[in-house]
Amino acid sequence: MRNLSYNLILSYILILLGIYLLAAAGYDEFQGITTKPVSLLPHKGLQRGTGQAYLYRIHVHQDQDPQLFRQFMTGHWLWAVGLEGIGWILYIRNR
Repeated sequence: MRNLSYNLILSYILILLGIYLLAAAGYDEFQGITTKPVSLLPHKGLQRGTGQAYLYRIHVHQDQDPQLFRQFMTGHWLWAVGLEGIGWILYIRNR
């Protein structure tokens, strides 16, 4: 039995998170409703020691605003595929 390294464990977590996000994005697409969090603070780049706080979420219905819905769903799909892809890359490198 081989020893599990931290990178291998991280790869499993990222793959599972990617699968979950893909399923959630598919469900949102099927429902025709998605959400996007809106930040309290304006975006000033990544600064050390600043936490991200969200004021509220924007709910977008596909029937009401198809352009904005498509933009939000594209973001959801890219995050899901990106995280799962990084997980698979780590898995292949540490195998």
